[in-house]
Amino acid sequence: MISLLRGLIMPDDSLPPADKAVLAFFEIVAFALGWGGVDRLLDGKSLLSVMPIFAATILTSYTGFKWPQIKLKVGNRLGAGQYRSILAVVALLLLTAYDIYDRHVNGWLVLAPWWHYGPILLGVVAVIWLMVGGLRRKEASKLVIHSANYRAFQGGGQAYDVSEFLRKIISGNSLVFEIENHNFVIGDKNFVPIDPLVGKIKRLQATYSYAGGAPIPIERYEHDRLVLPEDSEIQRLTDEIARTKQEAAEQIARLNKQCEADLYRSRQASDQLRVEARAAKDRIAEIEAKQPKPTQYPLPDLRLKIVTLCYVLQRFLGEHGEEPTVARKPGESDDAFMARVRFPQIREWHAKFMGDYSLVFGQSVSEIRNELRSKCKIDNAPLNKAIEEVTEYPTGVIAVKEIIDILWELAKDINA
Repeated sequence: MISLLRGLIMPDDSLPPADKAVLAFFEIVAFALGWGGVDRLLDGKSLLSVMPIFAATILTSYTGFKWPQIKLKVGNRLGAGQYRSILAVVALLLLTAYDIYDRHVNGWLVLAPWWHYGPILLGVVAVIWLMVGGLRRKEASKLVIHSANYRAFQGGGQAYDVSEFLRKIISGNSLVFEIENHNFVIGDKNFVPIDPLVGKIKRLQATYSYAGGAPIPIERYEHDRLVLPEDSEIQRLTDEIARTKQEAAEQIARLNKQCEADLYRSRQASDQLRVEARAAKDRIAEIEAKQPKPTQYPLPDLRLKIVTLCYVLQRFLGEHGEEPTVARKPGESDDAFMARVRFPQIREWHAKFMGDYSLVFGQSVSEIRNELRSKCKIDNAPLNKAIEEVTEYPTGVIAVKEIIDILWELAKDINA
């Protein structure tokens, strides 16, 4: 009957192994007490004299049924809370041993007076007192859960407040929990009775503090493990990563501003050169207007383009000034001389020179070369080589001068 009642009140599958062991020993003690009470009734003893035995039987059996709830309610009253189940089992074993010893001394078939069961009854009461919290309450946990909720990551569906659940599963000063829908259960209470949003990832949000520190918000996802307090090394690495990201973002912002400034200056220089090129063309047009009419002294279009380009290239060289040079000192080694030649100032001057040339003449010079090929059937190898070398360090200035000289010589014989 006791097993039947236990099956109705608390199924075996819902109990962890430690609680099952405690329940089994409670049943043994209850059965022994009940059997002794029935023996006394069959022997003709009065019901009044047997009532304490039956009361102890009922109290012991009920304590076994409600052991999981009693364990939760007493919480952390015992200093060695993790050994509470073991202490209860040891106490019940001692009580059983006393009963067997008493029966052995007085004979198995000899009914002892009812007051012989007094020590057993007092022992059962002592065990209950031990479990309910007769000992001094241990020091409060340093881990404090302020709030916690469990719901779908993307919103929608049901949201559950699981603050009480997390507080109840704190062990000492820490907490470890596998985040699954079916794990939010303590005893017969399910804090997440149904899936908040079927088919969607859930997340657990909580705010906690440790050792009186400031509240810390955290978020973990379904199927993850929640460990509180968080590892200080993990927190340190997280902070370091955040600082590195911030520094990288600031550095990128500075570089972007610098690039924008350089691009703006380059565009200004390019615009200035275009303005000067247009002014040169206007000046040439003005000069041509003062010359005899084209019908008397015709000037071919391609020759005009080449002459104009040579003029603008010459002006371009004058705007950039003389190329920086390094004089070789007497007795200086090749390595020392080349080290001075590679000074950053010299390379920066060449970089600006080649960049400005590419922006202003990168297309126009190639177009003149193609017109020479198409209209005059001229493919000048030195011109091709100079065009290729003009954007290379350190031959850029020399290549521009060669382009001017070659085009000027070609223009003399062009009638196209």
